[in-house]
Amino acid sequence: MVGWIFNLPTLKSVLPGLVSMKANTAFGFILSGFSLFFLCLKKSNRLTSCIAQTLAGIVVLIGFLILCEYFLNQDLGIDQLLFKEPQGAVGTFAPGRMAPTTALNFLLLGLALLILKSWRSIWIFQFLTLSAGIIGLLNFMGYLYGVKSLYGVASYTQMALHTAIAFICLSVALLLARPEQGLMALITDRTTGGLIVRRLLPAAFGVPFLIGWLRLQGQKAGFYGTEFGLVLFTIVTVIVLNLIIFWNASLLSKADSKRKKAEEENRNFFTLSLDMLCIAGFDGYFKKLNPSWEKTLGFTMEDLCAKPFIEFVHPEDREKTIAEAQKLSTGIDVISFENRYLCKDGSYKWILWNSASSLKEELIYASARNITERKQAEEKFRLVVESAPCGMLMINEQGKILLVNSRTEKLFGYQREELIGQPVELLVPEHLRGKHFENRKTFFTQPSTRLMGVGRDLYGICKNGEKIPVEVGLSPVQSGREVLVLATIVDISERKQAEENLKRLNEDLKYHATQLEAANKELEAFSYSVSHDLRAPLRAIDGFSLAIMEDYAEKLDEEGKRNLERIRTGTKRMAQLIDDMLNLSRLARAEMRPEKVNLTALAQEIISELKNTEPDRKVEALISDNLFAHCDLRLIKAVMENLLNNAWKYTSKHPQAKIELGSLNQNGKPVFYV
Repeated sequence: MVGWIFNLPTLKSVLPGLVSMKANTAFGFILSGFSLFFLCLKKSNRLTSCIAQTLAGIVVLIGFLILCEYFLNQDLGIDQLLFKEPQGAVGTFAPGRMAPTTALNFLLLGLALLILKSWRSIWIFQFLTLSAGIIGLLNFMGYLYGVKSLYGVASYTQMALHTAIAFICLSVALLLARPEQGLMALITDRTTGGLIVRRLLPAAFGVPFLIGWLRLQGQKAGFYGTEFGLVLFTIVTVIVLNLIIFWNASLLSKADSKRKKAEEENRNFFTLSLDMLCIAGFDGYFKKLNPSWEKTLGFTMEDLCAKPFIEFVHPEDREKTIAEAQKLSTGIDVISFENRYLCKDGSYKWILWNSASSLKEELIYASARNITERKQAEEKFRLVVESAPCGMLMINEQGKILLVNSRTEKLFGYQREELIGQPVELLVPEHLRGKHFENRKTFFTQPSTRLMGVGRDLYGICKNGEKIPVEVGLSPVQSGREVLVLATIVDISERKQAEENLKRLNEDLKYHATQLEAANKELEAFSYSVSHDLRAPLRAIDGFSLAIMEDYAEKLDEEGKRNLERIRTGTKRMAQLIDDMLNLSRLARAEMRPEKVNLTALAQEIISELKNTEPDRKVEALISDNLFAHCDLRLIKAVMENLLNNAWKYTSKHPQAKIELGSLNQNGKPVFYV
């Protein structure tokens, strides 16, 4: 068209003596090109489709009208509508009129453009396009071999050289506009068949054409005759094609070896992967599973493939699983989806899915991972956080609150939703927020487990504005590449109050301790006084008893001797009690010396002494074996004597008494009883 606008013969006819491309032909190519452009837009709409269809319709109309001019031998006035062409132009039947083969090609390609978007007409579309391409190729071969009858019909206008080339290019462009169907599907296929076609098709066209042209040039130069030229053409063609075939076979063999190796690697990856890999169909059934499924769920692959996979999903998770499967059926990938799958033993395991789909094959490709232990750990962590007696917050480096437990809600008066995503400074009194912000930045530069604000009083601010004293512990938590901090918050209001109370109690205790010390001194003095007053009559009783036994032993009968012996034993026992009372008074001031004491032996000794005082009493002593306690011997002896003496005394009215010493286990500690 530029050649016609600026009257450039080179652009109109390429070489001198060749027919020119007519203005209507150039216009037809422009319309066809724009029509194809609008049809191939990725974001096409109704307007672009209408424009494309209109342009294609004009191309069809141009071809049809030109053919009508030839068949009816009439000039319809469209040949020189755009530009005038002088009479006698090379290879031209009528000035400005395109060749009948050119008009036919525009008719064919225009119709192909009209049905380009119709998926049901793929074979018609490709037939029309290939027909136009073959016509263009024949005309091009006519110029290549110098055979005029191939690019000119009788005396009608001939097809220009660049017109033939343009038709070939336009036909190829149309075929590539729908590469996934029909004949083009085989050419563009990534399989071995597609590879063979792509490699051999250029050779199948190029080699015969090139060798045929060379043979023709040799014949024209007189190097050989027709018969020799034909034989030469055949032999050279066979040799070249065989070389190409063997070359392709070698390349395919190498590619096949690589393919087999890749398939083996993929098969090993699929089989040996610890993740659960699967291929499922849009029909809801598993198509292929790796062995990890059997190891994880316990079902055989046959069991899993025999039923729709939704039947293995926990009933509570089926609705959301179906929703995710519907996303996959529309081509949307599903990332990090979780549900529960049934195991052969009746239990359920948590599965994490990453899935993608192939709409063409109607298949779902997925990898799954057993995250049951992780879910259990998360649940334990959640329970620990929720059941913690103190408030707990999870905070990121930006100071945003990510996690809150129920204790924090009660502590500060906020609902969980009010805190999530908010800066932690919301819980800090306003006059301390600036300092807290700086401290938080410092913590994340060197995160470590520690108490916050050691040596300082910390306060939190509640929703109602109340300030409460708190103690805060900080623990860094590594979450992927991000460092988080888990803050534990303890309300120490009661502790503060208890400390005040304890301070007052300590003061009271000091006062009472002083009074007790004075009372102990008075008690000790009293004990010494009483013991002195009691020892004198006891010595007299013991002395006279001894004198009677020595002086009147021969005059006393056995009963009298026993009675005197009892009197002496009683006085000794009384003296021992006085000594024990003095010792007990000293114990208030003496240091305790804990040691391992055999309570069984101690009790047996005390019971033996009691039986000696009253040998006629019938008392059954049940003392457990191997009773040991870690205590002060003097104190425990005093306690045991008191308890066993009381037991001996209060069972005196029973003809057959029983005293028992044993132990019980309460909360892992021994409790002794009498």
